[in-house]
Amino acid sequence: MDKKNYVDVIIDDKVYTLAGGEAEGYMQGVAAYLNSKFAEMKQYPGYKRQPGDVKQLLMLLNVADDYFKMKQRAEEAEEKLERREAEIYGLKHDLVSLRMEMEKQREE
Repeated sequence: MDKKNYVDVIIDDKVYTLAGGEAEGYMQGVAAYLNSKFAEMKQYPGYKRQPGDVKQLLMLLNVADDYFKMKQRAEEAEEKLERREAEIYGLKHDLVSLRMEMEKQREE
């Protein structure tokens, strides 16, 4: 079983101990991301006046929005890569065919 790492992080001015199989730097990075989202949310007028459950929901919606946008970008990049790989395969096939044709003409 993987060793669990325990890391103290500060999220929204509170100290939390995170436990997981990931490296400390990774968990600190997650905490930094959440802190940037909290800072972003606090810039919106009226956010601070919202009840705690509404603030949590807004935060969850913003994190989910980031996730789905990045997922879409990853899917688009994957599709682009697949198209490029297919194009390269086609070009290599054409190159081999041309070389074979050249060899055939040399023999004649």
